[in-house]
Amino acid sequence: MNLTVFADHDLKHHLAGGANVNLEENLRRLSSKFKIRLLCSWEEGLPERETSHGIEIYRFKGNQLSLRWTIPLYFKRRLEADTDVVWDEVDASVPWLTPLFTKKPILMHCLHFQKSNYFYELPKIPAAAAYFLEPMLYRLYKNHTSLAISKSTKDCLIEIGFKPERIELVSPGLDPKIFKPEQELLSKKSKSPLIVSLSRLRAWKGVHFAIQAMKEIAAQIPEAQLAVIGTGPYEQELKKLVSTLGLDKNVRFLGRLSEEEKMEWLAKANVLTKTSGREGWGIDVLEANACLTPAVGWRVDGTKDSIQDQKTGFLVEFGDIPGLAKNVVTLLKDPDLRLKMARQSRTFCESFTWEDSASKIEEILKNLHP
Repeated sequence: MNLTVFADHDLKHHLAGGANVNLEENLRRLSSKFKIRLLCSWEEGLPERETSHGIEIYRFKGNQLSLRWTIPLYFKRRLEADTDVVWDEVDASVPWLTPLFTKKPILMHCLHFQKSNYFYELPKIPAAAAYFLEPMLYRLYKNHTSLAISKSTKDCLIEIGFKPERIELVSPGLDPKIFKPEQELLSKKSKSPLIVSLSRLRAWKGVHFAIQAMKEIAAQIPEAQLAVIGTGPYEQELKKLVSTLGLDKNVRFLGRLSEEEKMEWLAKANVLTKTSGREGWGIDVLEANACLTPAVGWRVDGTKDSIQDQKTGFLVEFGDIPGLAKNVVTLLKDPDLRLKMARQSRTFCESFTWEDSASKIEEILKNLHP
C-alpha cells in the first residue's frame, strides 16, 4: 500500500511538538508495512527531500496558508496516481481539506479542536471567524474515517455530527527505553523543589499560567524553581512576565532540548505543570509519568484524558491560578503523597506503547484499502 501523509511539520522542524512525535513514531513503525510519503513544510537547514526511518519526506517552502495550495497541487500532479490512502494530519488550526481535492480513501487524524485557543493567538474578529469556521471545516471529513487521539477529541467530533462508528480512538504511546528502574529515577530527583513545564511557547499553550502560579508557590516555598522547556514566538512575552513578577531567581528558560536532555529534566522534576487551554492528549504528561513525575493541569480536553485526578496528579478548573499553585505546593510539601502519585502515574502510563498504537492504525489503513 502507498500512503501519502499531509502534515504541517516533520519531527526535525523547530516547531515540532508532541503531535509530530505521535505522527512519526507511528509512521516509523508502519514504514515496514507500507510505502510512506510525508508532505510537510521546509525550513532553512533541512533538505527538501530525504528518507528518514523508512519515510520519504518531501518539504515545501511557504507559510501555513500558502502550503494549503502548493502541497495539494504537487500531490495532484505527481503523487495522487500511485497513492492508495491519504492520511490527513490535522496538527494545526487549518485542516488540509483533502476531501475537496481527492477521491482517494482518507484517514483524518484529529488531534484536537482549537476552539477558544484562537482568542489567545489572534485579534478578536479573526479569532471569532476561526472559531465559527472550525467545525464547518471539520464537517468536510464526516463521511470519512477519522482517527481521534483521545476520548475528548472523539467527543468533540461527535458533537459536530460525526458518526461514532466512523471514529477510531488510538491514544499515543511511549518508547519502552524511557522506563528506568524506580530507584534509579528516585536518585535523580531534585533535592530542591523543581517544577517543569514542557511546551511550545505559544500564548494558547498557557505557560504564563504556570509562571503566574509561581508567584504564589515561591511565596510559600522560596527555593522552588520552574524550568521551562521549549521555544516559540511567545518566549519574550513570558520572560517579560517573569521580570514583572520578580521571579527571575525562580524561573529558568532552557530552550529546545535534545530528547535525552528533556528526559533528564523530566526525571529531575518533582512536578510537571500542564496549562494549555486544551490539548489532544499531552504526551509530555505520559513522559513525565514514566519518570515518576506526577502532573498538575487544567481540567480541559486532552489534559483530563492524560491526568487521572487525585491519582496520577491533580486537575484544576481552567484559569484557577491559586488552585494550580495550591496543588503544586501540596505535592512539593508532601513527599509521601508525591511518591504515591508518582507510582500510580507510572503504572498508568505503562499501558501506552507505540507498538500498540501503530498496530491499531495498521488495521484501520488495511480496512481502507483491502
